[in-house]
Amino acid sequence: MDMRRRLDRERNPFFKHAEAEYLIAWRDGQPVGRISAHIDHRFNDFQDNRWGLFGFFECEDSPETPTRCCAPPSPGCARAGAI
Repeated sequence: MDMRRRLDRERNPFFKHAEAEYLIAWRDGQPVGRISAHIDHRFNDFQDNRWGLFGFFECEDSPETPTRCCAPPSPGCARAGAI
């Protein structure tokens, strides 16, 4: 499955039981990193937890970019009560 289809909420069956946000880190008008924050409700129900997960992470070779991509927590995860 190509990346566009994998991230497409309408075409990927994962999104029947999950939600995701896609975040891009920018520096001086240029994208320098990306990450997804997602909640898999079916997995959380099975595990009896409220986890928010990260995926599709990549960034430039810089010590500060990963920190900026991963903090603070995704607003969507926070709104959904995920930890």
